[in-house]
Parts: sequence; structure tokens; C-alpha cells
Amino acid sequence: MSGTQGWSPLQEEAILDSIVSENSDDEYDSDNTNLPEAVVEAMAARNEILAKKNQLMRRMMEREQAYSIERVVEILDGLPGVRKWSPFYCAALDHLIAGAANRQGLIAFPSAEDKIRYLEHRIKRKLDV
Repeated sequence: MSGTQGWSPLQEEAILDSIVSENSDDEYDSDNTNLPEAVVEAMAARNEILAKKNQLMRRMMEREQAYSIERVVEILDGLPGVRKWSPFYCAALDHLIAGAANRQGLIAFPSAEDKIRYLEHRIKRKLDV
């Protein structure tokens, strides 16, 4: 139902906000049984929606953390034969910082050898052993 039909989410939001702001003491919070049923239902629906949004945000954050620059730098630092601040390392670092797809590409390979070959291919530079 749209706002032109007599109800809108913003109206419910305003009602809920006014209830919270008018009654912010602890005593009221523990004894709010005299709320209209529609408001209680709206609060329950709002809480459910917020819980789902929070769950989605947690998943998104976990996914982003998996491909974070910090994570791939740890992987790069742990690769055998990769010397920190060597020309290979710096080129690989530039490549990984350039975009999330580059970081995802590195993480997609299961073995250290595959990760090194991926980086050699992408940065057009051989590992300087």
C-alpha cells in the first residue's frame, strides 16, 4: 500500500520515533503494555526487518573482509620465495590494491604455487628468486 492510500512506512517510523523519544526512561521501557496493537505489530515487523538487514550486512562485511587488502597482503607475505619490497612484490602489491576483482583472483587459487603463477601472469613479471 502506498502513502497515497493512507499509510506509509515513514508515518509508522514517525510514530515509533515519537514513542521512543517521549518515553526514554527505564521505567517506561519495562512497562509499555498500553501501546495500541497496530503499533506493537509495526514494532515487531520493524524489528524483524532490521534483523534481516543486519544479517545481510554481516554477510557483506564478511565477504568484503575475505577480499580485503590486509588479507591479501598477508597471503602475499606468506608466499614462498616472495621477498618483501622486491620488484615482484611491489608489482603484485600494486595489482592487488588496484581492485577487488584482482584480490578475488588471487584468493581463488588454492595453492601457493598457483597464486604465484597467477601473479606472474597478471603483473607480467617473474618471481625473482
